Amino acid sequence: MSQLYKVVNGFDAMSGAAFGGGGGGGGGGGSWRRRAAAARRATAARKRASAARYRAAVAARERRASAARSRAAAVARVKRAAAARQQAAARATARKRYYAQQAAAAARKASIAKAKAAAVVVANKAAAARRQAVAVAAAAKSAKKAAESAYITLAIPETAASAGATFSMGAFEGSRSDMSVAFHVIKPIVSILQSLHFEGRSKRNKDLPDFATATSRGSEWRKMSKNESTFHDNEEGKDEMKFIHDDGREVVFDGNTKKIVTDPRYRGTYNYVTPTPMPSSPTDIKGAVSWAIKGSGHIIFDVAPFIIGGTVRGPN
Repeated sequence: MSQLYKVVNGFDAMSGAAFGGGGGGGGGGGSWRRRAAAARRATAARKRASAARYRAAVAARERRASAARSRAAAVARVKRAAAARQQAAARATARKRYYAQQAAAAARKASIAKAKAAAVVVANKAAAARRQAVAVAAAAKSAKKAAESAYITLAIPETAASAGATFSMGAFEGSRSDMSVAFHVIKPIVSILQSLHFEGRSKRNKDLPDFATATSRGSEWRKMSKNESTFHDNEEGKDEMKFIHDDGREVVFDGNTKKIVTDPRYRGTYNYVTPTPMPSSPTDIKGAVSWAIKGSGHIIFDVAPFIIGGTVRGPN
């Protein structure tokens, strides 16, 4: 029995007690109608409450569905954002790889161009070295001829004159007396030059290092190339190695034993003009000028006397 029905019955009981039971039949019929109306109202209230609960349940389901849709949309947005980040990372990686490939290609092109330029420089140096070698050979040949002529003129003037030969002394031809005068004038000069060449070089070419010292880090000794060491090669086994110092000293090491060469034919000799290295850059004008000047001086004052007179004073 509902609460409302109980209230209605109680109200009816109190009404009957208050007004007496005189109208018993009529009062009972009115009470029934009231109870029926109350029951109807209670039923209607229950229906409204049930409808309200249903609407509340429907609204809750809709809210839950909306929340689920919102969560699904959020998850979809997160997934799309992650996919977008992955695509952006892939595009960035592809761009980075592309630029790296372009940079590598440019570096290869630059390296090839640099190698070509270096090859041109090396070819120019080789050509210059060949020209220098030709010049040295020509100078040596001329010097040798001059020495032979001077030896004939100065060493045996009596023999030459007794044979009736005449010699060119500058712009004129002299007789036996002219040759004698020239001999006495030039002979002291030749003697001084010979002394400078033989004794002078031997005196100055002292305190030579061993191979380990000459090749150590920070050494002041500079190794010459194979072409620049050709006069000191005995052609036995490995090539001899020549080192020079800026103060003019020179040492030659045996290619097989790494010992200092003492054979007069191949040993190192003091340089009155120390050659400078060939400039590594074609734009190094100062270095090129120094190389040309000192190289020429070295040929004239060191190489040519070596070719003409060797390293030891003697009849040959």
